[in-house]
Amino acid sequence: MRRKRTGGAWKRALPAILCLAVLAALAVAFLLPRYLNRKPEDALDAVFFDVGQADAILLSFPEGGHALIDAGNRDDATLLLEELRYRGVNRFVFAAATHPHEDHAGGLAAVLREIPADRVWLSAEESDADYCRELLALLRQNGTPHAVPGSGAVLYDAAGCRVTAVYAGEGAENPNDASLIFRVTYGESALLLTGDAGVGEEERLLGTGREIRADLLKIGHHGSSSSTGEGFLDAVSPRFAVISCGRNNDYGHPDREVLERLEKRGIVVCRTDREGTVLFRSDGRTWTRP
Repeated sequence: MRRKRTGGAWKRALPAILCLAVLAALAVAFLLPRYLNRKPEDALDAVFFDVGQADAILLSFPEGGHALIDAGNRDDATLLLEELRYRGVNRFVFAAATHPHEDHAGGLAAVLREIPADRVWLSAEESDADYCRELLALLRQNGTPHAVPGSGAVLYDAAGCRVTAVYAGEGAENPNDASLIFRVTYGESALLLTGDAGVGEEERLLGTGREIRADLLKIGHHGSSSSTGEGFLDAVSPRFAVISCGRNNDYGHPDREVLERLEKRGIVVCRTDREGTVLFRSDGRTWTRP
């Protein structure tokens, strides 16, 4: 009696097995990094998105809420929404446009159309740009509270984490120097977000005497030579710095002199043009790169 051949069945099943193996590998590749980088409940995350020559920053608070500081250019909105959904963001405690230039405020209306905010903070500098008109129309339509924060105002305070508008750009001579500057504290750690503030705004902030020390600093104006003055850098005294800028950008950012100032002080520099999206996490004592 002949033995039944089983090789044919295996051959017929092989494509399905390979397909399942590929799908399993893709699932692991997609889900494992997300699982490993999952934010602990008692941590504060600061995500500096790679949006080219623009700014977009997500704060994920210890109690579970989120805040968005700037939203890149209009063309960055689709990518930014994908990143936010990937991180499970479905609402903002607040959102902010540090000033009305497109590389900071351009994508905000499109993002808020999909992910609402309880409140929106705006710069005192007004603009008639279409993306600004679109944003204001959306906020009015949705009844979203929006205003210019007063300098020194506390915008968020929960679970040991606080966000303060340390400066709202009073006395600005240009839109960049009207940038909202935020200080985020959690336990012993602090983060300073500077928008496109130039040396002039830095000096006015120093003159207020407000606390600006921070072990993590978002470098102003994408690393332009017009920002990050010596005195300001010494007052902040950061351990880490993040520069958000585009690859091979036409502006030459970050400026060589700014990089030299940071290097001279032993500050560890992270750049979105080289590393892509940058994530820092605080446990209330120090910042780490998970």
